[in-house]
Amino acid sequence: MSGSTPEATERMRGTGHTSGTEDVSNSSPEKNSRTYRFTTNQPDHQQSSLTQSTKINTSLHSPYYELSQREAEIYQHIRHVRSRNSHRAPHRREQPLLRQGSRRPHHRRWFRHVTLPSPLLSPFLFMLWKKTRLTTALDNLGIGLMMTQSLASAGAKRIYIAGRRLSVLQAAADKINSSLPPASEPVVVPPGCDVTSPSSLSALVSSISSDPYTGGYLNLLVCNAGVGGPQVSTVNRETGQEKTLEEFREEALAVDFEKEWEQTFRVNVGSVWYTSMACLGLLERGNTLAQQQQQQQDGQEVWRESTSQIVVTSSIAALNKAAPGGWAYGVSKAAATHVGKQLAVLLPRWGIRCNIICPGLFPSEMAAPIVQAAGGSMTGGGVIPLDKKTVPLGRMGDEFDMAGQILYLASRAGAYLNGNVTVLDGGRLTTFPSTF
Repeated sequence: MSGSTPEATERMRGTGHTSGTEDVSNSSPEKNSRTYRFTTNQPDHQQSSLTQSTKINTSLHSPYYELSQREAEIYQHIRHVRSRNSHRAPHRREQPLLRQGSRRPHHRRWFRHVTLPSPLLSPFLFMLWKKTRLTTALDNLGIGLMMTQSLASAGAKRIYIAGRRLSVLQAAADKINSSLPPASEPVVVPPGCDVTSPSSLSALVSSISSDPYTGGYLNLLVCNAGVGGPQVSTVNRETGQEKTLEEFREEALAVDFEKEWEQTFRVNVGSVWYTSMACLGLLERGNTLAQQQQQQQDGQEVWRESTSQIVVTSSIAALNKAAPGGWAYGVSKAAATHVGKQLAVLLPRWGIRCNIICPGLFPSEMAAPIVQAAGGSMTGGGVIPLDKKTVPLGRMGDEFDMAGQILYLASRAGAYLNGNVTVLDGGRLTTFPSTF
């Protein structure tokens, strides 16, 4: 940013800027300008950097966009945390952000301007204020938990995590809620639901619709349910020898069709369609509320909210011809990916989008056998290394990798995406015969 143009610098130095703890409420009033004052419960010696007035310039043809009060509060909090954690010249924190007579912001300090420039330069592009989410089939170690933590940390108003294992869901909700700032209502709520049962899905929709805290709507539905299904290998695990054709045939036919193959498709494919159909009304309600909140300026939208969306968690198994995760699993995930593509064609006529994530190896119950077979281990936490023959990047995916994907899709940053299939695997598919 040290190379900012004079025009950009002048915009930053415009009437929307305030320095230090200057009270802009005493400044000369301007048309279409707002002044916010925020205080905190911090001790007096910590108050000065937060007890400020923030003037948001919303005049006609202004390059700035208007923050909601909640967004401005969060922006002030970000500035406070950055200032509190700074170890560089702490005695200068209360000095003006622009030197007297300067035409350029302090080097490396442009982000701390009180007036927020274009949304393209703002943290709010990836934040989720006032949004509500439904993540289905969360497990205690898997991708669902990573997504929920990311969405909650980014400012989601309410996240419903639905599944059959209520004790696991409640433990996950308590853990995430305890890590967030105190609030009158919990962010993460764990309603029970069997996503393969239409009657259970109907009860879930009724529960969300009657939530007095949100008013009953969704902005994002994540279809995250999945089971591994039966495993039939071409190699005898005891001897390490290749099976004969007859041995493989007998083992494949011994798999119970109804209890294993059919159940794999019920969870991995059928639940995507039926959960999506059940929640369409909630997603439409989310669109209606978003349209009411559109900010207008001179008849032009200055901030277009992202439309409601379904995200299908599929797998790279959908694209892998070798099926190391199981034949039923790979075929079912290919079908789930295609359901997502069909929804991306079907739903935009009603303003609803659909995108698909195909993860590779992430810490989860389903990935554990594959990791162990490759000589890896999921114990110990942190980065989980893998042989580069298994994953070219040499590790499993982690919560940061998944957070980046779901926040991009769920926030304003990914509002123009529909029908995308994102492969998130560290290059694992390149080690197999696969279809991209």
